[in-house]
Amino acid sequence: MNVKLPNLFLSAFLGTSLMLNAQEYEPLIVDSGFTADIVANGATTAMASTTAAADDANWCFMSTDFDPTGTSNFDFALPADGLFNSEATLDISFQLADFASNNSLRIVTQGNSGTLTFTNDVQASKLFVVGTTGSGSTQFTTIVTFTDASVQIFNGSQMPDWFNSNVQPIALSGFGRVNRIDDEIHTNTGNPRLYQVQLDILPENYGKTIESIEISKTTDDNSVLNIMAISAELAPSCLPISNLEASATATTAEISWDSPATAPANGIDYYLTTDSIAPDETTEPTANLAATETSLSLSDLTTGTIYYFWIRTNCGTDDLGTWELVSFTPGQVSATYSDGDISTLHLDSPTTSSSTTCPGILTISIPEGYQIANVDVSYNMTSNNSGYMSEQKSILVCNTTGNTESQVHSGLGQGGTYAYSRSNLDIANGTTGDVEFELRGWRTWTSPGADTGCTTTYNKVDNNTWTITVTYEATLSAPNYELEQLSVYPNPATNVVTVEAGEQISDITIFNLLGQVVLNHTANSLIEEINISSLAQGNYILKTSTTTGKQATTKLIKQ
Repeated sequence: MNVKLPNLFLSAFLGTSLMLNAQEYEPLIVDSGFTADIVANGATTAMASTTAAADDANWCFMSTDFDPTGTSNFDFALPADGLFNSEATLDISFQLADFASNNSLRIVTQGNSGTLTFTNDVQASKLFVVGTTGSGSTQFTTIVTFTDASVQIFNGSQMPDWFNSNVQPIALSGFGRVNRIDDEIHTNTGNPRLYQVQLDILPENYGKTIESIEISKTTDDNSVLNIMAISAELAPSCLPISNLEASATATTAEISWDSPATAPANGIDYYLTTDSIAPDETTEPTANLAATETSLSLSDLTTGTIYYFWIRTNCGTDDLGTWELVSFTPGQVSATYSDGDISTLHLDSPTTSSSTTCPGILTISIPEGYQIANVDVSYNMTSNNSGYMSEQKSILVCNTTGNTESQVHSGLGQGGTYAYSRSNLDIANGTTGDVEFELRGWRTWTSPGADTGCTTTYNKVDNNTWTITVTYEATLSAPNYELEQLSVYPNPATNVVTVEAGEQISDITIFNLLGQVVLNHTANSLIEEINISSLAQGNYILKTSTTTGKQATTKLIKQ
């Protein structure tokens, strides 16, 4: 039966809600959707006060007011008003439905589902689903529908068996159970258990009111899924931006985002830095944008430098959204192999010069005027059955230069997938245009009669996991004649750099990697000090000219 909560439960909820709102949590009060009464209560038998068991063996829950004999006093049972605080997260309260009516969305068969609606309107950033399974664990899917008809789907949530599991946080435990057939009581320290399954609402849905929640069982097993309560972490009053993304060229970047449904009164703050330290409440934003803005173009960036772009909504002095981050590196380009799993060749002891007839091939295109400064690579290799991942071998080669990595790489463990990641490789440095890379894979074990050729049967590089990321830099064409006794120090430098030559210096010019002049210094001595404190962190070219017409260029790093 589907009934609204009696005044006792609503009063308990309302009295608690005031406290919970300050802590940003609120129970959702179920209006309809529960399908079974699995909690024995009152002065009657379990069979008379329930409509179903919590498992497939006639066991159900019981309330502290359950009294089948007229002399019972079960202080270890579920609280009679159904209200409790989570053992895992004390600030979260859950409200169970009236024990005299349906109090569980009970699902037995794979593919079956039920939908819960609620008496209170809630906008949430997280949901906490309380339930359990009898007779084994199971998985379920949740579909949250909002009042604007949009939905968010959560697949693959696991609900553990009501005894002895720690797979999910425990919301309540040790409250006993009763047999519906003969009223036999079981008590067990720490059992049975109700679990809380956390579902993270997407930021773009924070400002949407929840209309209903549909639960469906997705595994074919003997378990009985019971959903008994839901609570919410309330969405913040200053809703965050969402879908923050960045794309970059050599010296520019384009940042984009989605604005929240409720526009922030004071617009949007952003903070751009090359420092990885996150901003806090004392950080002065770089600038403030109008609430209607959803993109920002950045220019004059340093090629090869990592930038951190933080953004937040500003609803008022004491009502700021959370900082959201996207990082990017101007002068980076990536390519991912997507032509299928890459086979491996059997070879007992591959070396850096070993070849294979079945490599993966990727080509990276470098813009005109730039050359590769370094290479990053990542990929996954999977060993089938129980094969040792130490027997899977691989190496990256730049076919354009003919250079290979300095060693062959292998994994750890037995059976499964091993993730590889290496950075700052110099095998393609200085190359321009279309640059070709080759990933070679081998296996060092085989068995009598097994295929020793190229195959994915034993181990393989997984499709869509091999990614090449190159950082490129400008190719600066400047005279570079021999200049005797030239010294530039310290290098890297923070504020002042000293240039010393064996003859009179006439001019010192500093260029960025685009070849643009960022600082010029006229001189007439053998040694000069240059203040570079105004330059952004990154790589530069320092050109020294002498009174005799000689010139030399030196790479300068500004810290």
